[in-house]
Amino acid sequence: MNRLFDTSVNVGLRQFYVLGAAGSIGNLFGFVGNVYIYGLSAPTIFCALCTLVIFGMTFWGIRSRHVKRAAYVIITLITFFEFPILYYIYQTGTIVYMVLAMVAIATFLPTTAAVIFGCLAFLVDMSAVILAYYHPVDVELVTAESELNSMICSLMIVLFSVFTITIILNVQQKKQAEELTSLSRQLEQAADHDALTGLYNRRYLNRYLERLAQKGITGPRRPMNMTRITMIFPAAGSVGVSDRVSPTVATAETISYRQSSRGLPVTEIRSTVAVNAIVSAKKKITTAVRMFSSMTFRPQTTVSESPRM
Repeated sequence: MNRLFDTSVNVGLRQFYVLGAAGSIGNLFGFVGNVYIYGLSAPTIFCALCTLVIFGMTFWGIRSRHVKRAAYVIITLITFFEFPILYYIYQTGTIVYMVLAMVAIATFLPTTAAVIFGCLAFLVDMSAVILAYYHPVDVELVTAESELNSMICSLMIVLFSVFTITIILNVQQKKQAEELTSLSRQLEQAADHDALTGLYNRRYLNRYLERLAQKGITGPRRPMNMTRITMIFPAAGSVGVSDRVSPTVATAETISYRQSSRGLPVTEIRSTVAVNAIVSAKKKITTAVRMFSSMTFRPQTTVSESPRM
C-alpha cells in the first residue's frame, strides 16, 4: 500500500498500480455479479477470462516493470472487447462501462495515445450501440429484474472505480508536489548560502539588491569594491569575503551611506555601523602591515674577543 504513495517509486509504476488494482477489483466484482444474476453462462465465463487476463497483465507488469505495455493491453482489452461485447449482450445496463473505459484512456495513457484510443473507442462504442439496437442477440435471457440488477451492479462498480482512481491519484499528486516543493527549497538554500560557513553568498546579495531596487529605494550609491573587503582576510584564499558577508552588511555599503535622520531602517543603520567597523579594522590592519613591512631586520653579529696575551 505504501508503494502507491512512495515518491521514490517511478510515477508510471505508481499509476500502473492504480490501473491494475482498479481493473482487477472491478472485473472481479463484475464476474461475481454476473454469477449472482445470470449464473455460469457464456457471458459470465467471458467476464472471468477477462478478469484473469487483467490479473495476469497486472502481475507481469509489476514484476517485469514493463508497465507501459501491460497498461496498453489492459486498456485495449476493456475498451475494444470486454465492454462493447457486454453492452451488445446486456445492452442498457452496462453502458456505464464505456464511460469507465474513456476515463481509463484519458487518465493512464499519454496524450497522443489517449486521443487515438479515445477516437477509436468512440467509434467502437457507437457501433456496438447501433448494432445492439438493430441486430440484438439472444445469448442471455434478460428480464426486467435482471436488467435492473445488472444496472445497479454496473453502476456500483463504475462509481467505486472512478472514485478510487481519483482519490489515489490526487493523493499521489499532492505528495509529489510536496516533495518537489521541499527539493526546491533545499536547492534554493544551497544556491543562496555558502557551503562552508552557511552564510549568504553573492547570489543572494544580488537578488536582495534587486528587490530593494524594485521597492524604489533611492539615494547616493557607489559600487562596492569586493577586492578591498577581501584584502581584510587574506587567509580566505580564493574565496572572497563577499561570499560570507550578510546581505544587510553588503547592502549598507552598496546602497546607502545616508544619515539615519533621512529614514534608514534600523537594519541598515546597524549594517552601516558594521561596515564602518570593517573599514576601520581594515585601515588598522593596513597600517600595521605597512609598519611591519618597513621594519628592517639586521642580523646580529657577535664579535668574539681575541684572547688576551
